[in-house]
Amino acid sequence: MGLVLLTLAGCDGVGREIVDYEKPPPRKGTLPDLPCEPPICAEAIAEVELDDSIAMRLHSPAPNSCTHRFDTCALTDDAVCSEGEVPDPALLDERSVICGDLSLTLAVDDGECSFRIERLAIEHTILRIRSERACELELPQLVARDARIELTGPVTLVIGERAELERTSFTAQANVDGQPALEIDLAQATQAAIGDEELPFEGFLSVGRSTLTDSSVHAEDVLLESAVFINAKLDAREIEAADAVFSRAVLDVGDAVLAACAFDSVEVRSCEALLLAGSEIYDSVFRGCGDAWMRFYNSSVGRSMLDGRIESDSSNLEGVVFGSEAPTEVVQFGGVINKAAYCGKARSYRLGELANSTCARCDARDSLKPGGACSVSEIDNVQPGRHCEALAELDACDDDDEHVPRLRPPTPPRL
Repeated sequence: MGLVLLTLAGCDGVGREIVDYEKPPPRKGTLPDLPCEPPICAEAIAEVELDDSIAMRLHSPAPNSCTHRFDTCALTDDAVCSEGEVPDPALLDERSVICGDLSLTLAVDDGECSFRIERLAIEHTILRIRSERACELELPQLVARDARIELTGPVTLVIGERAELERTSFTAQANVDGQPALEIDLAQATQAAIGDEELPFEGFLSVGRSTLTDSSVHAEDVLLESAVFINAKLDAREIEAADAVFSRAVLDVGDAVLAACAFDSVEVRSCEALLLAGSEIYDSVFRGCGDAWMRFYNSSVGRSMLDGRIESDSSNLEGVVFGSEAPTEVVQFGGVINKAAYCGKARSYRLGELANSTCARCDARDSLKPGGACSVSEIDNVQPGRHCEALAELDACDDDDEHVPRLRPPTPPRL
């Protein structure tokens, strides 16, 4: 088929490596050991591509499933197809399957430029869609197999309503007239590729209420709403997500704001700035955002490894490992960190007045003491355990510390 599939993404089973809850602790009151060795996460083997062999097949005799084959089609004000060897528009019904190297131009002289083809099926096809002005093409029930769809100029392609995509790739190329956009809603995609490492999708990408399996996304600007990524790779410069699910996935993100999302066996390999709010994260690995902070707000994190600069507020982190691979700073404004391990690369720990913490392991005695770990609370809100002497008596945080104002709750006004 000439296709390379995406397999074995993410960090499946990380949680079992971190805390084996099935194995009872050595004795009552103690916790199982948490490892500080960074896990080796499976990565995407390769991108899903249409290589030269597939491109050659597109020009070979059409498969038996093809009912129409043509090269050029223009959507205009008064006709579905106006040039080239094209079928009667009435023949483009639910039984039609189009094959070939097809160039589709959207053209309207005046007024709104918007087109809709109720059902389009393409197989072994390169579909090129272009426009010189802002136009929208809606393909509500697109069925695409072994296809490549190329968008050029200010064209918006809307795919949805039970669309099926299999072994299909998308590219987007901006020009002097503007940049493309791709909106996918209520679709199922398997072995799909939106952009690639060398040429990311150069436009806006929106995925809503859709499932992408064994797929990859390389894009500049991404919006996810109730989208599901399974065994997938996501690389985006800017991303906003709400109610998204990531399972066995690898993420490389720039600025990312993720709300009400679910992570299961996910590796966040790189980021520039990351906010996770109201989310559930389990069996996952976060490699850090360099000099920027990863922020967890009102979220649950379990059986996961966290490196880099970490802020946690109103969150519940349990069975987590800090500083296994890279220098790590932890700031806990509020919430609970329970059964945590502070590995050798944990450099600092700041504890707020509304925070509570228990420690299961600490290999960072030299870096956390003296002065590396501190609290603004006048009460003892850390249970260090017998292996966490470095956290047994926290120093008071220096007032010059940039985090201290937020570590203390606001003083209520006097009545």
